[in-house]
Amino acid sequence: MIPMSLGAAELFVDHVTAAGKDLKAMQASLAAVGLASEYGGPHSNHATEMAVVSFADGSYLELIAIPAAC
Repeated sequence: MIPMSLGAAELFVDHVTAAGKDLKAMQASLAAVGLASEYGGPHSNHATEMAVVSFADGSYLELIAIPAAC
């Protein structure tokens, strides 16, 4: 097997997803440490809703939860 060598410059993280049961609580926790999020609304399946924290390099943190009304 030929070992693969990937340098850090070759990797790019587009986004990371964090799931929880209370989107507003996750947003509040991130805001408390200086990470503002923007509500993105329900997903097309209406089973989950999301918010995002955007970063300068174009990557983002996606927060997903089941809507409170469910």
